[in-house]
Amino acid sequence: EGSGQFFTSGSTGDPAIVADLPSNATANGFGPLRQFAGQTGDSFNDFASRGVVPAIAGRVYEITVSVQRISETGAGNASMFSPQLRGMNASYASEGAAPSASTAYTGAIQTASLRVSDVADPSRNIAAWPAGSVWLRPFVRAQNYAGKTTTVQVRRHSIKDVTESTTAGNYAGISITQAAAATAAASAASQNETL
Repeated sequence: EGSGQFFTSGSTGDPAIVADLPSNATANGFGPLRQFAGQTGDSFNDFASRGVVPAIAGRVYEITVSVQRISETGAGNASMFSPQLRGMNASYASEGAAPSASTAYTGAIQTASLRVSDVADPSRNIAAWPAGSVWLRPFVRAQNYAGKTTTVQVRRHSIKDVTESTTAGNYAGISITQAAAATAAASAASQNETL
């Protein structure tokens, strides 16, 4: 939830000194949250965690965001949102952002996730954080386009370490592949015996 001193509007900076971005709206079932009201023109708003996580090689982090478009008027391209991850050096300056796909708003509560690690792995849907990163800061970007006026609420914003579950899923996939290969070999051997 977007309350307390846990969030900021910038994706870089020392967690001890970045400005607080307090909640400014509420929603049933969510409590206090952040609302970006009346975004106009080509613009974006970022809603970031004040805290950071260390960029540890081999770890896989998952950023999950839930948003809802409350209103949108005007013509033009559909406004969008995306989970994002900023890589920072030891001084909390930007090293760049991990690649992330944007999703057009539908009006319903929408959730999107981004998995990142030090090395990209497209087969597991994992993007790479920028080289040189020491710290990582998750954020959600609310993107507006020319001709639109949009109001958006950030309902959820989280980051978690999913290294073990990602690795376990990998091993399960390998086991299934090996079991299928063993079954095929046994079937072939059985056919050879009956000839």
